[in-house]
Amino acid sequence: MAQAIKLAKKGLGQCNPNPIVGAVIVADDKIIATGYHQQFGGPHAEVLAIHNCKDKTLLKKSTLYVTLEPCAHEGKTPPCLDLILEHNIKRVVIASQDPNPKVNGSSIRTLIEKGVEVDVGLMEDQAINLNKGFFKRILNNIPLVTSKIAVSSDGKTALNNFESKWISNEFSRSDVQRLRRLSDGILTSYKTINCDDPRLTVRDADSSKQPYRFIIDASFQSNSDAHIFKQEKVVIFYSKEITNKPNLKAICIPVSYADGVLNFTEIMKHIAAMEVNNLLVEAGPGLNGLLLQHRMIDELIIYQSQSLLGGNAREMFNHPVISAMESRNQLKLMDCRFFDKDIRFIYEIDYVD
Repeated sequence: MAQAIKLAKKGLGQCNPNPIVGAVIVADDKIIATGYHQQFGGPHAEVLAIHNCKDKTLLKKSTLYVTLEPCAHEGKTPPCLDLILEHNIKRVVIASQDPNPKVNGSSIRTLIEKGVEVDVGLMEDQAINLNKGFFKRILNNIPLVTSKIAVSSDGKTALNNFESKWISNEFSRSDVQRLRRLSDGILTSYKTINCDDPRLTVRDADSSKQPYRFIIDASFQSNSDAHIFKQEKVVIFYSKEITNKPNLKAICIPVSYADGVLNFTEIMKHIAAMEVNNLLVEAGPGLNGLLLQHRMIDELIIYQSQSLLGGNAREMFNHPVISAMESRNQLKLMDCRFFDKDIRFIYEIDYVD
């Protein structure tokens, strides 16, 4: 199963909105075939593993190790379940049940009914961790939200005049390209569009492979000549109260508005409906602060440079405003490493009730 998990990781950034999956087939205590889901719309891991088995007669006495419950429905490809049964595979070991309502244990039940020996739960936590965004979207109807922030050593994100290029070094910025490649969507605000005029693209990917770019812009204050509006897959969330939409190429989605901000839960549900598993936030302290206040950020990635920006420079978060120490949110450090002189910290956020 560890080998299957390792194989699954080869599909990172290629399979969305599908989960990444790895499969290993063993017979007579030897690995006889492997496979992993390589791209969206392509064969699933189990199908490739069976196809890669040179001696198909071995399958009837084999054990299939797979990181996620095999699919039981017709999608872009035929059901994996049917192929497993067709080849009379003796035993199937599944790391994690698939939360998708179209599967959700039905394959496990069918395999058992057909006389296949089934074990579920081996290395389950590691398998679920492979597809955290997929699980969150399916189970909670919202994506996994990761906020990326470049800061100075004194925790500042830009000068008071909004200048921020470049706090982080080229190695950190290269890692951000990796994050974008692994994300289905990028969320920002009109303020970032107007200040930085970012493209928010993956540099080495064609237009069809780019993530969605989502912009929070309640009253259409974005510069309509910005580079981002010359691209495909751009979505603006605006207030339902606004009736006159500008003539933009972007998709415009109206959202309810209350207490001076758009409804973030509604926004996240719209994003999930577009099959976005992993959402990357690239924004300033205003939007990041509101997302933190609404408990929307799951992971925080900070690239810290060895520089100081001083007292009137801009912070990481404008919200929430905390008046008591017991109200502060805690961070759980998951990873820390150097990118030349920059340090990248990956945190999970433990929100205080």
